[in-house]
Amino acid sequence: MGSGDPEPQTAILRWADANLDTGRRAEAFNTTAADIDALAASLGLTVLASPGQDGVGTTHAGNRYDWFLVSPDLASEEAETCRVITFAGDDLPVAKEVSDHVPVVATFSTDEAFRDRGPD
Repeated sequence: MGSGDPEPQTAILRWADANLDTGRRAEAFNTTAADIDALAASLGLTVLASPGQDGVGTTHAGNRYDWFLVSPDLASEEAETCRVITFAGDDLPVAKEVSDHVPVVATFSTDEAFRDRGPD
């Protein structure tokens, strides 16, 4: 974002005010994929998808609060994967003790073709 752009949190709240009715504003961060796509588009960003995980929540309660919004060039050039880490069996109680959120992991890679700076 440029130096004249609003802080991301301010931009998100302005988007929520403009696009969600009053009753839904409190739920703005437990949004649908369509809401997040619209938010990203309004900010000039791209949502990293987690293939095969439609409907997977990022909290143990099943809500979806956590998304990766990145610049379009980062999404098309360096982004490799995005996954919501899920827990089961003996790991589930431990994961719930640590946090009510589950990890969302994105991996990125670059090579000489996309190197942004010169040699050190």
